[in-house]
Amino acid sequence: MHEGNSFPVGKVERLTLYPLSFYEFLYAIDKWRMIEVAKSLGKRVIQGLASKFTELLRTYFYVGGMLRAVSAYSQRHDFYEVRKIQNEILADYGNDFSKHITAANIPKVRLIWDYIPMHLAKERKRVVYAEIKKGGRASAFEDALSLKILDLSTDFTPYHFI
Repeated sequence: MHEGNSFPVGKVERLTLYPLSFYEFLYAIDKWRMIEVAKSLGKRVIQGLASKFTELLRTYFYVGGMLRAVSAYSQRHDFYEVRKIQNEILADYGNDFSKHITAANIPKVRLIWDYIPMHLAKERKRVVYAEIKKGGRASAFEDALSLKILDLSTDFTPYHFI
């Protein structure tokens, strides 16, 4: 999509990475013994450790599975540093849009990107364009929503755009 830029055909090896699972997170923060306990011991022993598992699960939910954030947490247990890294990752995604879309669509894609967390926090499943931008209409966002970078068909299948 950028004139003059080429793709290094035959010189790229693709890897698909996913966020760490809860078990992988426990390994990363050196709590692998908890996994062994969960797998090998009886139900009563696990129930006795329920508060510890709950605490670790809450930590996982906060830190998430992004490698950089998990690495920082495992080294320093600093939630402020984790939040800073998470915000940097989100900003990096936002900055990456310009590589994939036209300059005219960047402001619309950014508005949609910023709207997604607010929308996911609501119980209502319908997206209201006027919440993305005051006076917003479907036609104003149609071209931005059809972009491959914002393929909402997988993440928002049950949602109805109005």
